[in-house]
Amino acid sequence: VLSSLFFYGWWNVYYVPLLIASVCINYFISRRIEISTSKRFWLILGIAVNFSVLSVCKYINVIPLGISFFTFTQTAYIVNVFKGTAKTEGFLHYAEYAVFFGYITSGPIADYREMIPQFKRAGTPDYEMIARGITVFAFGLFKKVYIADSVASVVNNLFSQAGLLTFFEAWAAALAYSMQLYFDFSGYSDMAIGLGLMFGLKLPDNFNSPYKSASIIDFWRRWHISLGKWIRDYIYIPLGGSREGEFKKIRNVILAMLFTGLWHGIGLTFILWGAVHGILLAINHQWRRLNIKLPVIISWPLTFICVIFCWVIFRAGSLDEALKIISAMTDFNNI
Repeated sequence: VLSSLFFYGWWNVYYVPLLIASVCINYFISRRIEISTSKRFWLILGIAVNFSVLSVCKYINVIPLGISFFTFTQTAYIVNVFKGTAKTEGFLHYAEYAVFFGYITSGPIADYREMIPQFKRAGTPDYEMIARGITVFAFGLFKKVYIADSVASVVNNLFSQAGLLTFFEAWAAALAYSMQLYFDFSGYSDMAIGLGLMFGLKLPDNFNSPYKSASIIDFWRRWHISLGKWIRDYIYIPLGGSREGEFKKIRNVILAMLFTGLWHGIGLTFILWGAVHGILLAINHQWRRLNIKLPVIISWPLTFICVIFCWVIFRAGSLDEALKIISAMTDFNNI
């Protein structure tokens, strides 16, 4: 726990008290949920506190490193305590789970029920796991530093000239950012998984070749898997999931994706990105009801193109910038 707090403080020591306060408050609330007769009150209070802090930090653009991850991680924990599917252990075990340096900054979002038994397990170092961990970490570091960071300068240069791009330059910007984002995020996830293995911990996989997806539904099963599961379990299903008819199912899908957009940032481009993905998912679900299967040679590029256009919205500094790039990407007279 102390090592993880030191690691977190190395970035900015002034945010360490916020992290410690978050851990203490959530542990206190989880204990109150277990022993109190007013369980729902404590659950609502815990969720309100967590998301109020997250919203204020994002709104005033003062964003402590990893705040979205440790907020989601701890919110899931108190919800599971409320449901009775998780049981509070000692404070140090909980703190270890909440602040483990391997995943606190960039995920994946780890499940308490999967991690605590691993933290509690005693044993000698597993040299095979350490070797695997070093290998996975090295791949992740290569993805992040050699690929993502190299491409980032190209992306920044092209997006800064949004209104001047030709057809091919606009597509170069969109494709380059699609690669930068994947290798950046996937690289961080690999490093987290590698660090976990070095310490004898198996963290959840977070990416599974998402750009091979042949549908938007498949994309969200492969992209940021731990976030997708969190959104499904704590937003989509509580809203009613697919249990109350097609109309409400579509509504729930779109609301869940709007929340996903807000998780990434409070801004019009993030909200629009989430809304567009929600609409695409709704269309995909309705298409599946028709039971018409497109050949992969059509469905894969169609999916990838949709994802690329959405990434332009996600990356753009403003809606105007996004529209300029999308306009250039679709201007066949400007080739």
